[in-house]
Amino acid sequence: MKRIIITFAVLFLIPAFGNTQPNKALCTQQIIWLGIDYSHATFVDEYAFYDSSLLKNDLFKHWNNLVFKERKKYDIGRFFNKEQVNYNTKFINQNNLKTDIANQIINFDDVQNQVFNKELIQQIVSGYNLDVKDGVGLVFITEYLNGIKSIAAYWITFIDLKTKKVLLTDKVYGKPSGIKPKNYWANSFYNAMVVGGKKMGFYF
Repeated sequence: MKRIIITFAVLFLIPAFGNTQPNKALCTQQIIWLGIDYSHATFVDEYAFYDSSLLKNDLFKHWNNLVFKERKKYDIGRFFNKEQVNYNTKFINQNNLKTDIANQIINFDDVQNQVFNKELIQQIVSGYNLDVKDGVGLVFITEYLNGIKSIAAYWITFIDLKTKKVLLTDKVYGKPSGIKPKNYWANSFYNAMVVGGKKMGFYF
C-alpha cells in the first residue's frame, strides 16, 4: 500500500513544477535488473586489486550473483520502491568477461581524470546489445573501486529498453566494509543501493 501511495505522489507532484512528464523510471512498478557493469571501471590500488584474473573470472560474477544468493539483503525492489523485479544479467556478465581489467588497475589516486558524466553513461548504454527489448532496465555502471580511499562510485542508471534512452541516472558512492575482497566491495554495492533509492527520489 505504501508503494502505491508513493507512486501516486510522484504522478501528481512532478507536474506541479511545470509541464514535465513524470519520469517513467520513477513511476513504473516493474523493472528488469541488468546487473553491475564493471567494463569501464577503474580499480585504484594494485595491492587491493593484485589479481586481474580473479577480478574478471570470479569476483565480478560473485558480486552480480548476490541479488540471487542473498535476495533478502540485496532486495532491489525494496530499495527502489518496485513491486516486481525481473532479472536478465546475461549481457552484463558476458561484457564484464570481455573487459581488459589489467589495464584498468592503477596504483595512484587519479580517478578524477576519468570523464564520467551523463553523456558518457548514455554512450555506454547505447552500446549494450541486450536480448530484452521492452520495459525499464536498471544497471549499476561502476566508475571506480578505490582501495586507497576505501570508496566506490556507481552510476545508478534506469533505461528505456526499447530505445536505449537513459531515463534517470545519478552518481552514488558506496562505502565498502567487511572481509576483503568479496564481502568488502560487495557492501559498497549494498550501501550504494541504500543511498541511491533515497537520493534519486524513490522515497520521500
